Amino acid sequence: MHHWADTLVIGKAGEDRLAQWLSERYQVTRIEDEAGQASGIDYRVSDGVFTWTIEVKSCAKAHITGNAFVEVLAERAPGKPDKPGWLFACQADWLIYQILETGLLYIWRTTRLRERQATWESYPKKVIRNLRYTGAGHCVPLDVFGSEADCVTAIALQSSSSQP
Repeated sequence: MHHWADTLVIGKAGEDRLAQWLSERYQVTRIEDEAGQASGIDYRVSDGVFTWTIEVKSCAKAHITGNAFVEVLAERAPGKPDKPGWLFACQADWLIYQILETGLLYIWRTTRLRERQATWESYPKKVIRNLRYTGAGHCVPLDVFGSEADCVTAIALQSSSSQP
């Protein structure tokens, strides 16, 4: 079982690293308010002409399992009805699925990501539990997830100033 605090720390570290990478290219505003976070939006990003929204999912296990976990159902509290998982709850324009240990970024238009869900039904389902949250979803092989993404790129795992 994952500990909620650990999950939050992992997610925050991934979001911070990605925000730094994005801010080198765009104007980035972190969405701090509860309504924005509840709608699955972490950042508002602009290139000076266009503005779009991004949700970030950071995974610390995909490099071991070889799978992206795509959450379709979420139980926020035991005994309460399930809610849509991040696949359906996310209202951002783009979702970036980040593999923390490799720096790989799988970049998806959220509408396109949802369209792929039906084809992923054949992949194993898994339930992820921690102290405050349970999610259920599909374990999609990273090679499939990457081949279907709008873009796959990588970010540096450490800043260039810390390299010898």
